[in-house]
Amino acid sequence: MSHAEALHTVHPADGATDAIVDFVGKLAYGALSEEVRHYARRHLLDTVGVMIAGAGGEVATRAEAVLAAVRPAGHVPVPGRARRADLLDAAFLGGTAAHGIELDDGYTKGSVHPGCTVVPATLALAHTRNASGRALLEAVVAGYETVTAIGRAVHPDLRHRGFHPTGAVAVFGATTATGKLRGLNAQQLANALGIAASSSGGLFAFVNGGGDIKRLHAGHASREGMQAALLAEQGVEGPPGVIEARDGFMQAFAFGSTERARAASGATVRPPVSSI
Repeated sequence: MSHAEALHTVHPADGATDAIVDFVGKLAYGALSEEVRHYARRHLLDTVGVMIAGAGGEVATRAEAVLAAVRPAGHVPVPGRARRADLLDAAFLGGTAAHGIELDDGYTKGSVHPGCTVVPATLALAHTRNASGRALLEAVVAGYETVTAIGRAVHPDLRHRGFHPTGAVAVFGATTATGKLRGLNAQQLANALGIAASSSGGLFAFVNGGGDIKRLHAGHASREGMQAALLAEQGVEGPPGVIEARDGFMQAFAFGSTERARAASGATVRPPVSSI
């Protein structure tokens, strides 16, 4: 069993937060199989494509207009947009655009969209750090694995409670991707996950109308996940063991039930991102 497969079989009551932190810390490009690298590159390029395609949509355009009205342009390019943004806005606008035309990737066993939150945050940060392609792919894999592992554990309870999994779960992927690229240590990454959990959200009420909000969920998760990692890097603390702890993520979003996760732990993912 690979390290990533072990992440997908972890029981939420058995140190899920620590397992994610350990996985992200140990993840190394050299240990990834060529198949995993192939799928990571494919999902990265696919998400950039939908970011560009969705950038001209009404929601993404209006979101940029709101930001342009309150602060100057930044220095980070956003695929599909002429105006550059600051780091956090780039993640928000990129995530909103990526989820704008419903062509972004999805993980069916968690009913969640990883790419539209993980990739915008990772790309924006990689630009500011002049990161290598290997570092970029490490971060992408870290983010995708986090989203799929948590999404799988809370599905379908989270959806039955009326939450949108992309908004509620994928924030953690943006956090670990950012944390990996920034080189956060284990304690910082645990704090980042704790901070990110309080930004989990997004109601499925858009099925009743007002569907524009669905696009913004991805942008919000991408931005908030990145911000959580940056805050933790500065020493801000988050609740420990936030996925499985009392009053933590599982309790709040999935009835506190572990039965769904136990049932989901019977299968593994080979390679980690190939089934998305």
